[in-house]
Amino acid sequence: MVLGVDLRCLQGGVVTGVGEYARRTLAAMLELDPLLVARGYTSGRKPPGLKAEDRHRIELVQTRLPSRVVNLLQFFGAGQPLAKSLGMTGTVDALWLPNPGFVRLSQDVPTVLTVHDLSFFHYPELFPWRGRVWYYPAMRQLLRQLPASCTIAAVSRHTAADVSACVPGFKGRITVVPPGVGPEFMGSVSKDDVAIMRRKYKLPERYLLSLGTIEPRKNYQLLLRAYELLLRGKSNFAPDLVVAGAWGWRTGAFTRELAKLASRHRVHILGYVAAQDKPALYSGAELFLYPSIFEGFGMPALEAMALGVPVLASHSSSLPEVVGDSGLLLDPWRPEAWANAIDWLVGDEKSRQELGIKARARARGFTWQRAAASYLDIFKGK
Repeated sequence: MVLGVDLRCLQGGVVTGVGEYARRTLAAMLELDPLLVARGYTSGRKPPGLKAEDRHRIELVQTRLPSRVVNLLQFFGAGQPLAKSLGMTGTVDALWLPNPGFVRLSQDVPTVLTVHDLSFFHYPELFPWRGRVWYYPAMRQLLRQLPASCTIAAVSRHTAADVSACVPGFKGRITVVPPGVGPEFMGSVSKDDVAIMRRKYKLPERYLLSLGTIEPRKNYQLLLRAYELLLRGKSNFAPDLVVAGAWGWRTGAFTRELAKLASRHRVHILGYVAAQDKPALYSGAELFLYPSIFEGFGMPALEAMALGVPVLASHSSSLPEVVGDSGLLLDPWRPEAWANAIDWLVGDEKSRQELGIKARARARGFTWQRAAASYLDIFKGK
């Protein structure tokens, strides 16, 4: 089978959760099916962020037109369907879109569209204005004009329900395909590696961790308020607070909240953290905190769980599916509830250990091989 793949989600430089999902799933599909031929589509001049060991098995079809030009043409129905572009060197049997994008689809080519979340439908005010006037209308248009040959893969049951509400005609053609967790998060990280990481990022011995792009949806202001409440009630509270992740958009509210904190000298903002440092960063944390308002899945929570780190997460959107009963689920609008839960769990080592064991066991149920097998079954009509 020749599978066409839209790899434009891997051309942004820093690989985000969507890009990681595409890269890992495609690599696992190629590993599971030695006869699979992958043909990847890119635009502009940036190479896709593929692992060196996967590049030799993926044939790239690249248009030199800048990505913005391609997007504009596709949005207004100009340019050729993606399957035709990918079929320049032969026939494409099926097409995979790892993320909704600016694309024209053929009626006669079986297509799988992966939808990660529809947060922009629920909280448009949390996103940049460019997305609201350009990208999100294109997503609505794509979802409502999907050809009959299309199947939708949702990364969680919550996202599947969202898609069903948005595109009622596709209710019977939605498959839930959760992401996996990489092997680098499945083992144990040595104390020496954690110590090296702490020196690199100038972190204290004890810290609480949150990780994700700094943008309004991640709800970091709640975390800052909860930490301030903690220190006001308990001046000898030992762990510092660490927020790791690339700076995103509309960060003014976060920086203003941070500036007025009396505890700001104990808050460490790391920015983007290299992938190779993440296992040690998670492992060194006493707790992982994920107060996000809305998630399609929540991969950082799963990665922390795989390393046995107790997780406190919002009880919103898809996060209860990920965390289950192996962590604590809290109201994303009540900082006092977070402060109380953090204080209790930091002081109760036995409960932390029990949650860590349950978290590690639960995370083992999410694998990239399982995700890849699900996609292969869809492509082969099983």
